[in-house]
Amino acid sequence: MKKIFQFWLLVALTLGFYSFYAQVPESLTQAYKASIDATKASESIDDKVWMGFRFKEYPVIIFETKERNALAINFSPLPPNFKPIEGTSISYGKIPETEFMANGLRAYSNRLVAFIDSKTLNKYASAKIIEEAFKLFLAYRGFGDQGTFSPGTYPFLDAEANSLSRCENLCLIKAMTSEIQDIKPLLSSFYSFRTKRQASISKEISTVEDSRELIDGLASFAGYLAMSEEQKNSYLSDLMQRLSEYNKGGSNAEKRFRDTGFAVIYLFDKLKFDYKNAIEKSPKNGIISVLKPYIEGVPPKDTSSFINYDEIKSMETTIATEKKAQLDQTLSSIQKAEGLVLVIKIEDILKSTENKLTWSNRYEPEGLTYLDPARIIFSRFFKFSANDFLSLASSRPIFVEIRKSITVGFTKDEIPYITIDEKGVAFAKDSPPQIGLLEVKGVHFEFKVKKARASWDYTTRTLTIEPIYESLP
Repeated sequence: MKKIFQFWLLVALTLGFYSFYAQVPESLTQAYKASIDATKASESIDDKVWMGFRFKEYPVIIFETKERNALAINFSPLPPNFKPIEGTSISYGKIPETEFMANGLRAYSNRLVAFIDSKTLNKYASAKIIEEAFKLFLAYRGFGDQGTFSPGTYPFLDAEANSLSRCENLCLIKAMTSEIQDIKPLLSSFYSFRTKRQASISKEISTVEDSRELIDGLASFAGYLAMSEEQKNSYLSDLMQRLSEYNKGGSNAEKRFRDTGFAVIYLFDKLKFDYKNAIEKSPKNGIISVLKPYIEGVPPKDTSSFINYDEIKSMETTIATEKKAQLDQTLSSIQKAEGLVLVIKIEDILKSTENKLTWSNRYEPEGLTYLDPARIIFSRFFKFSANDFLSLASSRPIFVEIRKSITVGFTKDEIPYITIDEKGVAFAKDSPPQIGLLEVKGVHFEFKVKKARASWDYTTRTLTIEPIYESLP
């Protein structure tokens, strides 16, 4: 009798999962399982995370970008065109084309929602879902989220900043693996390195750092509390490995604050410090404002046994110098190419076609390097287009001055084929400007614009292209 019951139970479970898979694309099956696990885990950790937090009260959407399919968790009523999955708090549907799709908190279906790209769900997927829901809780609780760093502003190649950041990271690693009596002195050392570093960077950057550390750190700790003991051990090991690598040559320098925030909260919890009450009474803008009074009067731990600052500083200085030289060389190879320098002026065309053309760009994030907030080198794929008026696709280094110009350099052996009104052209020393349909085809590069003025500078071997847009009568 027992075997028969087990058989039919297995059949029922199989049919239940089959029914779900028949409804929702395979790309979201991992997200579905993680959503079920998160809902189950939340039942035992809600109050441990923070008094008043109830996971089931905070709506979450997990999406995939290709087909815009999504799962909606904790929605009542359901979003438009979403269908419930029986026996769960989950529904499924599609995100409308008019909606922006990216990670983060934003309004959707008349409420504030936590959006999660399914590609970001890793082996701690259910914890990630709780983490993002908790950010909603913090938003309603009055925690001031200062957003992210303005593009190009973070000092990735500042050798001293990276050196001091690495010392901060090492202090936290040491504290997480030390006896209780050594933790507060090590937190004091961490604070000492932090204040020294932040004294040399802009207030804008330090404000965002503190905000990310508080909000992302608290949220990731909330997810951690929902893990099994085996997962927790693995997570701590992974986190300390990441901390040991951050800031080496500027690597992920601006992404570490979720982990540094987690580490400080983890240590507060280990010390049984009532950090939640302290944070609630603080301005809620950073962990440092809570840490400072907590370690007041505690001398910093001598870090010489595990930190050699001179060696770290020397290494970071060498790496920064080499990377800056590489960037200078890449920029020079574009702007001073011996074969042809192609400069596409876009400032005027962007202004004149506002509300007339839809401009867009795509690129490989790993190939993007900011020289400063207004100048970027794209070393990999880059695409720039506007309806059927203009298109550019490149897999070679390109220099972009934001909303001003795009510059590409070609060697003597790579000079592209250029046509105006579908006729091949060659530019001589005294060639006058030419106007017409312009196409450029070269090595890993294609450009086409319906109408443009092409001007040739023989001395610098620079072809300047100024797109001309003419509205239909």
